[in-house]
Amino acid sequence: MAEKTVATLLSKTLEQTPKFSGKPDQDADEWMKDLTATFRMADITEPQGLKIIFTFLEGHPKQWFNDNITMFESWSGFKAQFLHTFSSPSSKQLASNRLRTRQQRHDEAVIEYYTDIMKLCKLVDPHMTDASKLDHLYHGLKSSLMKDVLREAPATPAAFLDKARHEENLDRLVTTAAQHTNDNDTQATNYSNNS
Repeated sequence: MAEKTVATLLSKTLEQTPKFSGKPDQDADEWMKDLTATFRMADITEPQGLKIIFTFLEGHPKQWFNDNITMFESWSGFKAQFLHTFSSPSSKQLASNRLRTRQQRHDEAVIEYYTDIMKLCKLVDPHMTDASKLDHLYHGLKSSLMKDVLREAPATPAAFLDKARHEENLDRLVTTAAQHTNDNDTQATNYSNNS
């Protein structure tokens, strides 16, 4: 039963994988990473991936593949040519600009902010040091968490995440407790006014 469920989920995942069309809003690097992860999850080998890749392409990328099919002797060869052809030269610059200006939104969870910053760091420099990543994480962290996270001086991005999530949870508990106290005070006032 479980194997059938897994097979069904994998089949649906493959069917729902977006096709690469080369439109400006598609990032070739991200698309390739997602597709590779999907193939890995479905136990699709590199030779199998090379045989079925055309089903995940449309428009001019599919035409490009068909025109060049004879030069793709391996998955890694296809992947290198695909990224060389369809990666945006400005994507690294755009990621760098976004990284410099990224701020955690008031209602944004720490994990969401952290994941986005780490993704941008990897796009800008796959070998970025932990110290640089921490600088970027601190730069945009909302001020309500900043002091307490700085006090702990985490040495790695993972330690930063642990501390920031801990502080975020404490803030939620305090806010919830304060709201509960205010609600009780309001009810007590209403009760005494009605007596």
